[in-house]
Amino acid sequence: MLLLGGLAVGLLSGLSPANGDPRARAADSAGLTSGSRNPYDKFRGASYSNEGLYPERDEIRLGQELHKQLQKEQKIVRDHVLADYVQRLGERLARLSKRRDLDYHFFILEDPTVNAFALPGGYIYVHTGLLATVESESELASVLGHEIGHVVARHGLKNFKRAQRYQFLIGLINLGIGAIGGESTAARIGQTASQLLAAGIFTKHSRDAEREADFLGVHNMYAAGYDPRGMISMFEKLEQISRRNPDLLGAVFRTHPPASERIRNTQAEITDHLALAPHLVRDTPTFRMMKQRLQELGWARDSISAPRHRQRSRSF
Repeated sequence: MLLLGGLAVGLLSGLSPANGDPRARAADSAGLTSGSRNPYDKFRGASYSNEGLYPERDEIRLGQELHKQLQKEQKIVRDHVLADYVQRLGERLARLSKRRDLDYHFFILEDPTVNAFALPGGYIYVHTGLLATVESESELASVLGHEIGHVVARHGLKNFKRAQRYQFLIGLINLGIGAIGGESTAARIGQTASQLLAAGIFTKHSRDAEREADFLGVHNMYAAGYDPRGMISMFEKLEQISRRNPDLLGAVFRTHPPASERIRNTQAEITDHLALAPHLVRDTPTFRMMKQRLQELGWARDSISAPRHRQRSRSF
C-alpha cells in the first residue's frame, strides 16, 4: 500500500510540462507564467466542466462510493452543532462558487492533524485539528473555499483519469471505472476504494493545482462576503505550524506550495483584484459557538496567533 501511494505521488507530480526544462521548472515552482507578475493570471477566465473526463452523474456516484469506504476507515463527527455549522458555512460558499449546481456534502473527521481535503462529486472533509486551529470564520471559509475550488476544477477526477495511462495502476483503475460505469456494478468500487484513497489519487495534487484552488478559494470567499485576508492569516498559521510542530500538518498540506509563497500570491491577488470594504465578514457569533462546542468535546487546543505585523498592514 505504501509503495502504491508513493508511486501515485510520483505520478501526480511528475506530469508537469515544466519537467525537462530548468527554466520552466523554476517558473513552475514560483507559480509564474512567462511575463506574468501574478501567478494567478494563468487561471483567470478559465471555464470548468466534465468534458473529456467522466459525466457528472458518474463523478457523483464515484464520490458516494468513496465516501462509504471513508466512513469505514475514519471516524466522522456526528455532533449536530459542529456538523450543521460546517455544512451551512460550506453551502454558503458553494452557492457562490463556479460550480454552484452541484450538491455539496461537508463532514468533520475526528483527527488532531491540521488537514482538509475534497473528493469528487462534492464531498469535502475537515479535521477536528483544523477546527481547533482556525481563529476566525474567514480563516475557515478560506479552507473550505480552497477545497470547493478542487471540486470546481475537477482536480481529483483529472488525477483519476490521468492515472489510467500507467500500467502499474491499470487493474486498480479498471475496477474503479467498471464501478462508476453502471448501476449494476457500482458496489465493486468498494473493493478498491481504500486503495484509491491510500494512493492519494483524489487528494494529492500538483502545486499548480493547489495554486488554482487557492485562486478559486479566495474569490469564492470574497463573493460570499468574507474578508479575503482570512486566507492570509490561515497561511501564516500553517507557516508557524510547519516550523514549530510539523507533525500537526496533515499529509495533504505537505504537498502544497510553501505557505510563504501562498501568502505572497494571495496578497498580490487582493491588491490587484479585490476591493476591501468594512462590511466584509471576519468573524461571527456562530463561529464562536462552534469553538465553544469544540472545547466542550475536548478537541480544542491553545490558539496559534498570526504575526501581528501582518494584521496592521493596510496596503492592499
